[in-house]
Amino acid sequence: KTNVVADALSRKEREPPLRVRALVMTIGLDLPR
Repeated sequence: KTNVVADALSRKEREPPLRVRALVMTIGLDLPR
């Protein structure tokens, strides 16, 4: 999961905020609390 988060952060500068937001939300929901 760390790689996915790092990849999302790296793409944060290129991709639009909305897409990043969806990615972060999906990752957050997928991660166990």
